[in-house]
Amino acid sequence: MGRVSVLPDALANQIAAGEVVERPASVVKELVENALDAEATRVFVAVSGGGQALVRVLDDGLGMSRDDAVLSLQRHATSKIHSADDLHGIDTLGFRGEALPSIASVSRFRLITRERDAADATEVSVEGGAAPVVKDAAAPPGTRIEVVDLFYNVPARLKFLKQPATEMTHVAALMTAFALGHPHVHFRLDKDGRTAADYPVAKRLDQRIFQVLGKGFAGRLHPVGGDGPIRIRGYISEPGFTRTNQHNIHTFVNGRRVRDRIVTHALIAAYGELLQRGHFPQGVLYVHLDPQLIDVNVHPAKAEIRFIDGGAVHEAIVRAVRTTLHAAPWRNKGLAPLLDGPASPAPPAGPSYPPRASTALPLFVGDGPAPYATPSLPHRSTDYRPSPYPQYPDAALHRSIAATAEPPEDRPPEPAAGAGEGFVATLRLVGQVGRAWLVCEGGGALVLVDQAAASALLVTVALRAALDAPSPPSQPLLFPLQVELDAGDQAAANAHVRTLRRLGLDLEPFGGRTWQLIALPASLAHAAPEALVAAALGAVRASTSDAEGLAPGLIAALATLAPVRAGQLL
Repeated sequence: MGRVSVLPDALANQIAAGEVVERPASVVKELVENALDAEATRVFVAVSGGGQALVRVLDDGLGMSRDDAVLSLQRHATSKIHSADDLHGIDTLGFRGEALPSIASVSRFRLITRERDAADATEVSVEGGAAPVVKDAAAPPGTRIEVVDLFYNVPARLKFLKQPATEMTHVAALMTAFALGHPHVHFRLDKDGRTAADYPVAKRLDQRIFQVLGKGFAGRLHPVGGDGPIRIRGYISEPGFTRTNQHNIHTFVNGRRVRDRIVTHALIAAYGELLQRGHFPQGVLYVHLDPQLIDVNVHPAKAEIRFIDGGAVHEAIVRAVRTTLHAAPWRNKGLAPLLDGPASPAPPAGPSYPPRASTALPLFVGDGPAPYATPSLPHRSTDYRPSPYPQYPDAALHRSIAATAEPPEDRPPEPAAGAGEGFVATLRLVGQVGRAWLVCEGGGALVLVDQAAASALLVTVALRAALDAPSPPSQPLLFPLQVELDAGDQAAANAHVRTLRRLGLDLEPFGGRTWQLIALPASLAHAAPEALVAAALGAVRASTSDAEGLAPGLIAALATLAPVRAGQLL
């Protein structure tokens, strides 16, 4: 007898689930994408136990017939493509026909569906990949899918799941992305029987953005648009409204949420020197182009795409973003709806943005934040030439993107060799050079100290010490500051509020999506409170570690807000 054999269907589905179903958020992603492809206008998601105990997705889409419902649980059964040619112009979110059988093979699965003109619904149940059980049911038009006890029959996968609160963070972030990508759909997320997020249908794009991201973004995001074969729409932040990570850059291509290096790099590169080093813009960017000009079949989870002409896409985004930046709409603090408004005006020649003093009231007894100046954006000709990148991938563009689009891994700065505490204590400050270096004298030599790195190092040491202190040093706010958090940030805060308090950052729920900031770490008492919250929660959401493993990355993110910066006169 030969050694090669064909695997049973149940085992093959479990193997496929290893690529499709990584965690509960993967289940939510696949099921919600199916609902959107079925033209749903309402998608309600309920999660218990972080999604391992239960994921339920209810939609009012087209529904399925009895035969289609049964067939949908066979591998590679789909209504979205029918021939190899269809792969070259995919305009749906799903297309492979792998998700439902893969999910059903590692859970207790139940599907109830009814077409809009059908009298009865159909219920299909599958237990861990076994033969489906089919029966009639009563249900409204649409589809309801329940996934119970995820990975109950695959212990090796189950043990790799994080704590329920951490898994909920991923689910909430995913629902935030769906809501931003599909303003015409009503989304709701329930956590353990309580509503965690509710986004009714929005008539305008800006309304949905503020629904999801919060009122704090009102007046800080500005419309961007560009027409042509590559159509650009969205809202981008003013240069002073940034984060220390790319977490709040939401990009969509033909309605599909993607983390694409070309798109992200183009957005960041368009700001040029307007961005402080280590800071990134915030915004929501939509790219629309012919589906035949992109390949979405390049990643098991459909999280990446490939452009036929990446250079043209890069150029279109840079042009659209720079048009908005040249107009500097934040000077007027106006926010007109983009989709119904007039075309963006041509950029004026050589604008220079005047210094702007902070209008925020000091929250501590003492001096408020120092005024800052917004650097001018170098004027560039708007006579854009055809794309110099005829095909993707282009080597030069790829190298540029690889160098700048992905931020380096956050690591707390380490002292240089030989520069121990005893040596530092002997240094005598002589002066400052270029508003970036401290000139010191000690040990018979002149020593140059990077003032920003030194400040970040002091903050890092203080925060590390706070972790081990029985009562971490903190600076209470004179008046508690209320901040609005999106669903992902709320889940992150709930999951790691104790770790944040160990560092001196005291947050507590205030009701709904509003939280109260009570105190800041003493070493960062002069930082902008909103920026601290954003940096901390961004680091939490970007981390794949639980409580103890989270601390180094969290400290590194907070250290970027150290009080002394490059360019600051001391």
